[in-house]
Amino acid sequence: MCVLLDQPTVRETCQMTIPVVGRSIQANVPEDDDQRAESVRLLQASLETRLKGIQSQFALAFTLCKTAETELLYGRIHEAQRLTYKIRHSCESLRHRLAEPHHHMPEYSRDGFQQQLKRLEDQIQQIESRLTH
Repeated sequence: MCVLLDQPTVRETCQMTIPVVGRSIQANVPEDDDQRAESVRLLQASLETRLKGIQSQFALAFTLCKTAETELLYGRIHEAQRLTYKIRHSCESLRHRLAEPHHHMPEYSRDGFQQQLKRLEDQIQQIESRLTH
């Protein structure tokens, strides 16, 4: 037996510039005012969620750095090496995430994240240099 499903309806959309956390992005949003308002709200929420996710990754990486330094202080070299590997992986993940061209974010956030990435890389190098001594 063959069942035909209703075809989805095409809704009118328009190109709109949406101000989002200090930056405007271009997006296709429905022309209906209620749908437009919901689209804008969802775009803003998704940007805020992405920014919080990146910031959480940085917080975790810096916490792991402190933990690795503590492991070194107590002579647990193997644990410090294991943590350093995880930190390095997290750093690469952040670098990739920040370089994604479709990852819309305000320029000031990108600059701040790049500065945090540099600080993280410096801390990793300090830990790794202590591991080799």
